[in-house]
Amino acid sequence: MAEIELFKNDDGIDILEEIRAKQWLVNEANLSMYIDKDMLSSNGGIIEPSRLYLYDIKSKAPVIDYFIDNTSGPKEYQNKVIHGGLIELDEDDKGLMYKIRISEHIKNVIRKDSTNVRLGLVVSSDISSSMNIEVDTSDLMTFIPSSTAINPLGTVLIGPSPSAENYSKRMRLNLYYTEVNND
Repeated sequence: MAEIELFKNDDGIDILEEIRAKQWLVNEANLSMYIDKDMLSSNGGIIEPSRLYLYDIKSKAPVIDYFIDNTSGPKEYQNKVIHGGLIELDEDDKGLMYKIRISEHIKNVIRKDSTNVRLGLVVSSDISSSMNIEVDTSDLMTFIPSSTAINPLGTVLIGPSPSAENYSKRMRLNLYYTEVNND
């Protein structure tokens, strides 16, 4: 499991108020995460999970983009295609990256003054259920999404502050926006 805090720059400084002041109209927002192939190959033979699941840690619920995406894929576990989180493969049919669309979540945080909550990210094989199960392992974590509890797979992602050789593949929030011209 990973915890994600959005709107922190490379120095850990919160830039949300700066973005709000610019009054951008967000067209699309994606969270992109590359798989650390070097780490996986050194552990040998890992089968990569087909999907990642993103949720609000405090409310224990998926982000709003999950709920408004009614698209379906060829198989039930591939539903919510626009919201995503599905693995993208390279030319050798090995896992390359995951991308999760969180446009509505970001719009709510920027324009509607919603709380910028910490997000949880877990591996999953099927995100069709947003149910949680209680765990009794530590004071830090009292629940986990049920979709990850039944998934035996794992992956290693390149984080937001990787080494120089992986910097272009760092975890990032991609914002596509329109600037308002008030002249």
